[in-house]
Amino acid sequence: MSNINPNTPETLLHHYIADGITQEFIYTFSIESIDDILVYVENKEITSGYTITEKEIGGVIKFSQAPDANTSVTIQKYLQLKAKILISPSTKYLSPQTLKLELDNLLDLIKQSTSSNERALILPIGLNNVNTTLPMPIAEKALVWNSQANALVNSKTSIFDTDKALTDALADTKQNTILTLEAAEKAQISADIAVQKADEVINNIGFKANANLDNVSSDSGLRKLIEVYKNGSSWYKIFEETNPETGEKLKWCEQGGSGASGGSITLLKPYIDTNYYITIATITTFGSRINATWVTGKSVNSFSSHGGNYSYNYSYGISWYTNGIINEGIQ
Repeated sequence: MSNINPNTPETLLHHYIADGITQEFIYTFSIESIDDILVYVENKEITSGYTITEKEIGGVIKFSQAPDANTSVTIQKYLQLKAKILISPSTKYLSPQTLKLELDNLLDLIKQSTSSNERALILPIGLNNVNTTLPMPIAEKALVWNSQANALVNSKTSIFDTDKALTDALADTKQNTILTLEAAEKAQISADIAVQKADEVINNIGFKANANLDNVSSDSGLRKLIEVYKNGSSWYKIFEETNPETGEKLKWCEQGGSGASGGSITLLKPYIDTNYYITIATITTFGSRINATWVTGKSVNSFSSHGGNYSYNYSYGISWYTNGIINEGIQ
């Protein structure tokens, strides 16, 4: 395997100089499919004569025959300019894994555009009113600046007429020393669009998250699961979220279990007030009748129910579920 290290662990572009013996060359970026990888030998893309093996981190390109000594080998991760997931203002919840996938994709697109921009010719920042569109190609003609030094044109004479070509080139470019390509300007625009799209995604889903997702919060319903409990049929889950207007930290609790109708059920976790949601399901029947169960009262610690009909209150098995804000640990 090649002993030449890639530029950095975060790079999307790895360059090597072959020694004529080495067949394996490593890459350190992650891919979703082998279509994300482009391989070049001496700046020519090749699509066969090698295999791709993915590793826990990055992978290996193995040539069936070692490239010739002193030839360049380039491995590039190339992504289409599109989102991995569809996010809209109505999106209620995104898992941390889904969120990280989209942010990693946007970061890789920005790196890809930046890498292209770094390899392009760029107009000096203080220059304007220059047309960067290239003229139609003409055989044996050179590109030179016009007499106004604001556009590239084909030279008047053939490059093989050395003396005349040199004279004409000096005359056409006597006060112009700036070189440019339209691709450089487009690459910069592409990088700006990628950054803008990243900002739009963040603004649409209304979240703030650090690099390792330790403090995820959102005003669109995204919560961080911080505690889970289960004992028999009784259970609860506690989530933490932040009020985007006040910055107040709240704890949201979902809990449930089984019990009997016609009596009181004690909650596993008390709520901050009685504005919490309750649903009850009958899990047995009483005789041949189909029974109804409804809530007759509730407090922050418990609720009571009635089972059967308005004339009779029977006791039979029920399952219950509640959710709301609990009062422990509120800041």
